[in-house]
Amino acid sequence: MCFYKTTLRLRPDSHAESAAADRHASKHCQGVAQCAYILKIQYLVLETALAHTHFDVVIVGAGPAGASCAALLARGGIRVLLCDKAKFPREKICGDCINPKCWDFFNLLGISGEVEANAEVVKGVKIAGQSGVVLEMPFDCPNPLIRRRRPAVLPSQEVSPLIAMKRSILDSILVDRAMKVGAIFSDATTLESINREGGNRGEWNARFRINEGGDFIIVKCGILVGADGRNSRVANLLSKDNRDSSKDAISDRIGVQFIVERPADLESNILMFFFEGGYGGIVGVSAKEANVAMVVTQELVRLSTTDFAQFILKSIHSNKHARTMIPHLELVGEISTAFPITPRANQIHSSNAYLIGDARHTTEPFTGEGVFYAMQDGIRAARAISKSFGINTENKVLNPRNRFWVDNVFAPILQEETWVEGLLDFGTRHKSLANFVGRRVLG
Repeated sequence: MCFYKTTLRLRPDSHAESAAADRHASKHCQGVAQCAYILKIQYLVLETALAHTHFDVVIVGAGPAGASCAALLARGGIRVLLCDKAKFPREKICGDCINPKCWDFFNLLGISGEVEANAEVVKGVKIAGQSGVVLEMPFDCPNPLIRRRRPAVLPSQEVSPLIAMKRSILDSILVDRAMKVGAIFSDATTLESINREGGNRGEWNARFRINEGGDFIIVKCGILVGADGRNSRVANLLSKDNRDSSKDAISDRIGVQFIVERPADLESNILMFFFEGGYGGIVGVSAKEANVAMVVTQELVRLSTTDFAQFILKSIHSNKHARTMIPHLELVGEISTAFPITPRANQIHSSNAYLIGDARHTTEPFTGEGVFYAMQDGIRAARAISKSFGINTENKVLNPRNRFWVDNVFAPILQEETWVEGLLDFGTRHKSLANFVGRRVLG
């Protein structure tokens, strides 16, 4: 059994310890190996874990939605089990850019310091069209239209910064916070089945397998939360009776994501590029690594797994500016693919079951923005659940945001090269307006 609590120190407590050279060397954890180094696990014995198999809330899935929900519930004194089928720390398919509005959530959870210490601040966006036109949108632009009228999170920033950060690091920070305030976390724990006692409002019995091929355990809880991603096991188990069973709309847009060695000339910007058959972006996530995320056709996806060099030639390097800026791409690790999520949320109809985050299909397809909506979902669910326990968790940081307006506006435009090139050309001639729109879309 792998119930445990952790002690996670990503940065020294004293600012005096954090000299510039040390900060540069240590703030960017290099993938799973260094995440394992910073995540100090203190295991509890099997007998102790089995003695506590009744919880107020069980949350399946320890991504941003599940961990945020667990942290707020546990902080209110609610007994929470947070579990995930993956062994932590782990990577997730993601563009690795974190929306500036997430800083409100980081502050609420008390993790802004850890996030700041391990993040790459993105200073702007460069968008390169197929024709060679390049639109630059610096985020430190003094235009008052984009200046946030609230205190900065980082002393050097006048607005809350857009940051890049590997999901293995961000998710470890969130999980650690949940455990520090009292949640129990169990990784490598797979949900096998669920059933109800005493009818529609009875307790849940959740059957988990511990480690692949390991023992089973039955956990009882009053409320069950599915935060286990787009192919949610919780949603599938609930679908027979109480979930909207309509099918997702068919999309021919497929996401591709992979890590490369950071090119020497890659600036602290997002470089977004268009090419025949799709678009994508590259951003530095550490001193040595960069994340590449693209939306492409099925034909290009197949090519990515059979001939990577040819895939790069037909995608990134078919864009003139991208080819000049990043002439060499050295693949690190595996290529991940996923069908983009269509803008329709899963719904379940139960007084004591919730779907949150990607399990509820809250990722915005155009930008791939998922972390903000996941955390928003997790915090909203925590509020509702806390209220059912008579606990008031109201605060002023949560302003629900429409998930899909960006996709509805921009998705049709991206299918037409002339529209894309026309907008980029317009943006280069009206930079203040372009900066404002860019901030609205990305933050």
